[in-house]
Amino acid sequence: GIFESAAMYRPHCLTPADVDWFEVRRPTMPRDYFVVLLSLASHWADRRADYLARVLRHFDEHPASAVEAASFAARGEVELHSPELVAAILRNFSTNPEKAWEFFDGAVRANPALFNDALLDAIEPHGPGSIFAILRHLIDKEPERTQQLMDRTVACLRLYPKEGIERARYAFDREDAKLLRPDLIEAVCAGFSAAPYAA
Repeated sequence: GIFESAAMYRPHCLTPADVDWFEVRRPTMPRDYFVVLLSLASHWADRRADYLARVLRHFDEHPASAVEAASFAARGEVELHSPELVAAILRNFSTNPEKAWEFFDGAVRANPALFNDALLDAIEPHGPGSIFAILRHLIDKEPERTQQLMDRTVACLRLYPKEGIERARYAFDREDAKLLRPDLIEAVCAGFSAAPYAA
């Protein structure tokens, strides 16, 4: 709606009093509520802590809407990638897995440093989702972690052979073929029947 658009693109048109007025719409318009607060938290640094706290306070009351809003309004905003927001998305991953994966797929492009081993351990069981794209992006951005990230890629390919083989077909071709390893080839062979064309 108009209020959401203003929060995203014309925040100077709003005041904190307007946000307080919009607070009463949360029970019936939870996605819009979360999008507004997250957008303004990104724009208004002096209000960021307060608005993030409000989002987190109500996140578990409307989890699917909150996850969708985080994907829409926060995935590319590094300043919003607080440990508490990430934890809330992880805690409610199953309520909206498509949008949860969308959040993490966007976040890895804006903030690859967020994706330490603990976070990867937390999102991998929800796969396949975007896990192969996330791991491949991290290999490019953090080459010092290539071995560990390739270990994860091989392990995930064994778990999710169809999606892993289809992704590997494009992720390790041409100049990127230098990343191919014997265990990756073995995993592709083991899962051949899941995606014979791509394999």
